[in-house]
Amino acid sequence: MIDSMRLDIPAAWEQLPTDPEDVEPFLTAHLVAEKWVDVAPTDRRIVENAVRRLVNEMSALRCTIAAVFADAVESDSPAESDEPGLPSVLCATVLVAVLTRRDLGTPLQLTPEVLLAALGSAARGPVSYRDLQAPEPVALGVGAALHTRRLQRVDDLGPEPMEMLMEQYYVPVEPEFEQVVLIQFATPALHLGEEFSKLFAAIAGTFALYREGEPTPA
Repeated sequence: MIDSMRLDIPAAWEQLPTDPEDVEPFLTAHLVAEKWVDVAPTDRRIVENAVRRLVNEMSALRCTIAAVFADAVESDSPAESDEPGLPSVLCATVLVAVLTRRDLGTPLQLTPEVLLAALGSAARGPVSYRDLQAPEPVALGVGAALHTRRLQRVDDLGPEPMEMLMEQYYVPVEPEFEQVVLIQFATPALHLGEEFSKLFAAIAGTFALYREGEPTPA
C-alpha cells in the first residue's frame, strides 16, 4: 500500500490545499491580484472556470496533490496581441489522486492490461471526452504507466461549453495492483497544446511513490 508520494511542481505553479473548501479563498484572492487588472473579464473567467473544474475533480477524488498555474500574458508583438480570439491568459492545473478497484468499477486487479481496456470508454453527462490519441503505455521514473491525451468538453461551468486539453497518467501500484495513482493535467490553452504536453510529461516524470515500509527521503 502507498505510504507517501511526491511530484516536483514548477515554482511558477501554486500548490493548493487538498480540501476543496479551502480553495475558494485562494481563487478569490488570486483573481483580484494586480496582474489581472487589465485582463478582460472573459479571459479571467477562463482561469476561474479551469480552477473550478479542478475543485470539482478534487471533490470527486481522493486528491493528495493539487496545483494551478495562471498568469496574464504580456506581449510586445502586435501580431500576437491583435490575433483574434487568442486569450490574454495562460492557465493549467494538475492533481494527483489514488483510485481503487471500486472507484474504477472493476473486481479485477488494476494491472496495466485492465487499465488499458477500461480507459477506452469516454465519460458522459456534463463532461465528455474525445481522444486525441489512443491510450498508450509509457515509462515514468517510478515505473510503467498508461497515458491518455483527450479533448475535454465541460458543460456545467457556465452558459458556454469549455474545452480543455486533458492528459492523464495512470500508475499501477505494484505488487498488489489494488490501487492506481492518477496524475491529471488540464489546460484551456488549446493553441499551446503541444508545448503544455511536453511540460506535463516532464512533470509526470518526476513522480515518486513510496510504499509502506520503504525508506523515504528526509
